[in-house]
Parts: sequence; C-alpha cells; structure tokens
Amino acid sequence: MFTPRRVANHTPEGKETDMTLLAWANFPFALLFLLAWSAIPLWMVIKRPDTPTDHTAAHAYLAAKAAHAEAAEPTPAAA
Repeated sequence: MFTPRRVANHTPEGKETDMTLLAWANFPFALLFLLAWSAIPLWMVIKRPDTPTDHTAAHAYLAAKAAHAEAAEPTPAAA
C-alpha cells in the first residue's frame, strides 16, 4: 500500500512550512465573501421590508370572470 506523503514546502533556510502565505490569505477572503453573501440580502430586507400586496385587481378580475360565466351559462331545459 502507498502511504500518503505530507505536503510541505521548504524555505531557503531548510525550514518546513505547512501552508504558504497565499493559502493563509484565502481564509480572510473566504470569510469576507461569506459575510457579504449573507449580510447584503439581510440588509436589503431590513432596509426595505415587504409591503402587503394589493390584490384588488385580481379580485375584480375573478368577480368579472365569474359573472361572465354565469351570464353565458345556458339554462337547463325542462324535461
């Protein structure tokens, strides 16, 4: 079986480093991205909360549609 090698960089002085500065720099950038990803939509919602929707046009349309259906419905013939 192959055993995995530990990935490490060597400095010119011969010291071993586990993570480069570039890898460590990614953590603050990732944290900033995640904070912005969650905070910006939250800020938008808090700044402009939803107002109740106005359904009067929909109610008028449905009432007119129902009235039209009743007027167009033929009367049943007497048997």
